[in-house]
Amino acid sequence: MATVELTFEQVLDAAQQLPDEERVALVCQLFERPATGQSRQDLEDLRLQFEMPLPQQQRMSALAAKSRARTMTPPEREELDGLANDFRDRALAMARAASDDRSEKTNGR
Repeated sequence: MATVELTFEQVLDAAQQLPDEERVALVCQLFERPATGQSRQDLEDLRLQFEMPLPQQQRMSALAAKSRARTMTPPEREELDGLANDFRDRALAMARAASDDRSEKTNGR
């Protein structure tokens, strides 16, 4: 199978285009599989550091449900877009931190 190298930004942009349910499934799968050389605890610590606060997670879920039901208003769409962008930014920062942490451990720091 051919390998394609993508940047964090390209992966996140592609993930944003997935339907809400598939995007959530992707994130869950990524958290279940630690990167080589990293422990589950290392990744859990990073997840907690960059995790979106629970009220925002709940609001995002409620808005995603409205989106699926096609009952979302334009202001709610803007709110969901803002929450999705915040989630993306947090995921990107976490991925970078995980990559930096992995590099430090590989280089013996």
